[in-house]
Amino acid sequence: MLNNQTNSQTASHAINKLETEGLTFAFACSSGPGGQNVNKRATKVLMRVDMTIVTQIIGPAISQRLIKISPSAYIEASNELLIVCQSSRSQRRNKLECITRLQEMLLRAMIVPKKRKRKTVSRRAKAKRLDAKSKRSKVKRMRGEFD
Repeated sequence: MLNNQTNSQTASHAINKLETEGLTFAFACSSGPGGQNVNKRATKVLMRVDMTIVTQIIGPAISQRLIKISPSAYIEASNELLIVCQSSRSQRRNKLECITRLQEMLLRAMIVPKKRKRKTVSRRAKAKRLDAKSKRSKVKRMRGEFD
């Protein structure tokens, strides 16, 4: 498994490659902070990530985990991931925030989840559970034996 620094370098490398090919930005009027400036400036950033290019850069397994863990909208018809940011009054800051979010999602997707190991219940634990069940059953049977 890769260490944290290597994952970080791989994620930033993927972001650099994506910036040239796979990212498209659209801007819209934001509903966030900014007063009347909101009505004049298009500070909301809509970043679309082309998942086919992501798959070519980082591989299909990581790409599938990225789609699974992303809190953003995944548009299946166009095979794109949509990341929206409107937290800042500045278009530039919102754009950087979108890129940062994508990088964080890539880092999380690069972590390979551990396989679940089934644990077997010991004989003693089984016997203890069955004994408790039979005691409880006996108590309930005793409640109904009044004539």
